[in-house]
Amino acid sequence: MIYSAHPKFDKEMDSFLAKHHQDDGWIFKLQNLLISHFEKKTTVLGINVLSPIGEYGAYKLWKIYMAVGGISKKNRPRVCFAKREQEIIFLCFGTHIENYKTIDLILLGKKRIKEFIGEA
Repeated sequence: MIYSAHPKFDKEMDSFLAKHHQDDGWIFKLQNLLISHFEKKTTVLGINVLSPIGEYGAYKLWKIYMAVGGISKKNRPRVCFAKREQEIIFLCFGTHIENYKTIDLILLGKKRIKEFIGEA
């Protein structure tokens, strides 16, 4: 699996994790979970954890709850990413701490995939 991220995602996630006294190891745990689900098929994530939220071109957009130590289940970041074949691009995230709304996450995700692949 090849991972990349929209530049704003990296900055926003780093800021969120620093604010909650966490390191970026949680991103690597998320990457390993996605490999287990999509490639190895050793972990099957239910629709309540990983759900499709749309498409853009050849990319399928997904939303996943990212477990972060010290963050309540309700306030875990919902990470939006685009997947195509063996490629995953992390785009944006939202939390209920910041009044998260799924539709806003989808719209921002679509905007960022356009920017990332140079179509904006």
